Amino acid sequence: MELTGPSNRRVVTAGGQILQASSTALLPTTTLSAGAREAHVLEGLQPKALLSVKTLADNGYTTIFHPHDKGVTVHGIDDLELTFKNPALLHGWRKGGGLWTVPIVDEPMSSPGLDGDDAAMNVHDLPSTKEVVRFLHAALGFPTKATLLNATAMATLLLFQP
Repeated sequence: MELTGPSNRRVVTAGGQILQASSTALLPTTTLSAGAREAHVLEGLQPKALLSVKTLADNGYTTIFHPHDKGVTVHGIDDLELTFKNPALLHGWRKGGGLWTVPIVDEPMSSPGLDGDDAAMNVHDLPSTKEVVRFLHAALGFPTKATLLNATAMATLLLFQP
């Protein structure tokens, strides 16, 4: 692994231990873009660097964790077309700090105050810009930041034109 400089990144492990990264590095693969290969070396871990799903998503990659012991695959932005037989069981999003959040609830998500079968809603009635962005992100199918920026730059997402 090619070391590229010092790192001030701190990582909290699943067990709550805080590890200080010693340096940055490039992962030794040419199948990913340079941005997706960026890593932080953690001396307290074995192996000393972890592949970041957040970094992959930020660089336009889709990571799929397959059931049971069938592994994980990483796909380029134009290399994958997903089709679903049923709606997703859970939906999540990334919060401001970069952590993914998936609300775990037993009841289906519903909007309070809707008694009938029909309802007309307006995204501008939401209480904050954060809620509007969250709604639009969900309506678009939870695309990555890179996908949204790409679509905007290519003028294929007219909703967000500057």
